[in-house]
Amino acid sequence: MLTCRCELRQVVRLFQTCAPSPKASSSITKSQALLLKLFVEGHSQKSAASEMDVSFRTVSDHCRHIYEKLHVHSGSEAVSIALPQRML
Repeated sequence: MLTCRCELRQVVRLFQTCAPSPKASSSITKSQALLLKLFVEGHSQKSAASEMDVSFRTVSDHCRHIYEKLHVHSGSEAVSIALPQRML
């Protein structure tokens, strides 16, 4: 798990150097923001579901909605947009 966190942090730093998408939306819900925060901390979708006390399906749905709202295709991209825009 430690290696995964380090890799995620490296990816986040890499994306922070890129300009955020102008289409980024700040209309994410509190649950979606919590999920993004858990991703920053290195959680997987499964462990985030456990931490949030919701089903894996609910986390998957949150991810899908986050990706749609931020116009991204991965958790790394979502975090890279959410951090600089202070959505977390």
